[in-house]
Amino acid sequence: MKNLTAALLTLLAFLTLAACSAETEKGTADQEAGISPRALEAHMRFLADDLLEGRGTGSRGYDIAARYVESRLRGLGLAPLFAGSYRQPVPMRESVAVEGSGALTLTRDGTATPLRADEDFLVFASSRETTTRVGGDVVFAGFGVVAEGRAYDDYAGLDTKGRIVAILDGAPAQFPSDERAYYSSGATKAAEAARHGAIGMIIIMTPDSEKRYPWAARVASARSGGVRWLDKDGQPAGSAPAIRATAMLSPGGAARLFGGTDGLAAAIEAAADGSLKARDLGVSAAIAVDSTRRDFTSLNVGAMLKGADPALADRYVVYSAHLDHLGIRPPINGDSINNGAYDNASGTAMLLEIAARFAHSAKRPRRSIIFVSVTGEEKGLRGSDYFASNPPVAIDKIVADVNMDMLLMQHPVKDIVAFGATHSSLGAITEKAAAAMGITVSPDPFPELVVFIRSDHYSFVRKGIPAISLFPGFNTGDPSEDGKEMFEHWMATTYHKPGDDMNQKFDFDAGATIANLNYRIGRAAADGDAAPNWVAGDFFGRLFGPGRMAAAGANH
Repeated sequence: MKNLTAALLTLLAFLTLAACSAETEKGTADQEAGISPRALEAHMRFLADDLLEGRGTGSRGYDIAARYVESRLRGLGLAPLFAGSYRQPVPMRESVAVEGSGALTLTRDGTATPLRADEDFLVFASSRETTTRVGGDVVFAGFGVVAEGRAYDDYAGLDTKGRIVAILDGAPAQFPSDERAYYSSGATKAAEAARHGAIGMIIIMTPDSEKRYPWAARVASARSGGVRWLDKDGQPAGSAPAIRATAMLSPGGAARLFGGTDGLAAAIEAAADGSLKARDLGVSAAIAVDSTRRDFTSLNVGAMLKGADPALADRYVVYSAHLDHLGIRPPINGDSINNGAYDNASGTAMLLEIAARFAHSAKRPRRSIIFVSVTGEEKGLRGSDYFASNPPVAIDKIVADVNMDMLLMQHPVKDIVAFGATHSSLGAITEKAAAAMGITVSPDPFPELVVFIRSDHYSFVRKGIPAISLFPGFNTGDPSEDGKEMFEHWMATTYHKPGDDMNQKFDFDAGATIANLNYRIGRAAADGDAAPNWVAGDFFGRLFGPGRMAAAGANH
């Protein structure tokens, strides 16, 4: 009986092992065949649950989400990315303006006019000072843009040293959309103002910027404060220290700056037709704000799959997606939790399932693959900027970034928009991968939204790395359903609101289609003989890329 029992146990163990092996082989085959819609749904249901309280940067809910991502990457057998750890701590500083402390007074011909906070102006908290008092003459510097490649200089002939520059929001209309995006950036404008010796900056809203980002939303954003990551010396990175104060004027406040609505209208009209001239406004301004600050740490989470080709394994393709969202905010219809299901539990779910597909593949990619879930995107791309500025591998060895952010699944995927496709050979890779799946690539339908600089792929672009980020197009395949209308309705009613939860519409098959396309793009970039490279003469390639690409080696 003893021998029979032992034999039966041995047989049972063998059968169990065989069954497990069969399931493993079946799982591998399934992963090679494609990504499961149900797997995407499962990740999203956890990440967007109320228990995670909206995954606000630095919050307990975010930390739980980060542990979840870490456990999934660890479970796939992927190597820790950060010197033996899956975690990259990101030191951050949150700065918030003390309520009621903001003040802006304009003085013209000896008459001082205090502006009304939140109606005429808003002032941003300082990440460097707790008490800020800045005063000086105001010089109108157009858009505050210097574009040497276009022989355009808003500062030409102006003396801005020790003064406050007033600049229009946005950039010249005659610039191509992605160049406008770059020159519209507040960081770019602040750096240029500092380079010209300014000590403060006043940003003037235009009708176009009001449409993109209404004044009430800007006031709410300013009240919530700002976040920057801290460098090794404990200083906020990416700020321009010389610009001690930055304020923004509503159309009403801007009219006061220009001495009336006619003056403001003339400046905006000149900006539209290209005849804008910078000038001294004959006004001085005093800007004041008191700021509180809180230093904290949040996590990037990452893992790596080593490439199979000895000659290429020290080159890397990055998959990125931000894990944070807005956390808990004042309630809308009784709901205060901003769950961030589409933004960006969707991208994180795809990151995890693409990682699983690579991990289970019978054939490793030639180049190595990095999977990184970043923090602080909603705070200004802080986590991805920290990662790109403090990379776990040499930055010139990273050859491409495939970013995934807010991938709506409202209808079947017939076409996609590929942000960044026109700038590098990743565009051709995307076209080929999409065609193989019966998907077309459509142009950017909303260039005025400057999406190219508003998600984490831009942190890689700024380091000279070609990058791409997909977004589902508007072709639903059903003439009775207007994809653009669906998107615009979602943006108006749900984007950055508590309604972005798991109770809205999802077509997880569409999500799987997008995830599989992102897998194909990264796989092609990792396996190609030549690494992705910038299109000859491309604006971002010229601005950020040639030196890096030369250092990396064009064929690696």
